Amino acid sequence: MKTKKTPVIFSFLIITVLIISQAVHAQGTIDVEFYGLENNKGKVILMLFNNEEGFPGKMDQAYQRLEVKIKDQKATAAFIDIPFGTYAVSAVHDENDNGEIEKNFMGMPKENVGMSGKSGGRPSFEKAAFVISQEETLQKLAFEPFKLFK
Repeated sequence: MKTKKTPVIFSFLIITVLIISQAVHAQGTIDVEFYGLENNKGKVILMLFNNEEGFPGKMDQAYQRLEVKIKDQKATAAFIDIPFGTYAVSAVHDENDNGEIEKNFMGMPKENVGMSGKSGGRPSFEKAAFVISQEETLQKLAFEPFKLFK
């Protein structure tokens, strides 16, 4: 004998599964602008990190990496389908287009670099970190590149 509770319980289970699957796959987009470049040479390499390992300059440890063409002394890109969480972005203007961060004898970048968050002092994931937590909300980060010991 069927009861009226069976369709209600079944509906509740389906709704629960849908809510959980959306929460597990919650993703957003991070738009990045790199501006203030001195020229249109080379490209901008953007690195997205989801932890402090390798931040800011170890490209092989980045969660995602994008290479972007420069137009009118700026570059824009989007990291798409990023799971909600805490991230930091670093960037380098790879003027000579060799895919590497050029450094001087002290290990300081010779090319324009930038990062999300607070500037000043030694770069850290903690200073650069931001949270992406809304599917439809775009995080927009702007970079003021600088050169150290050129």
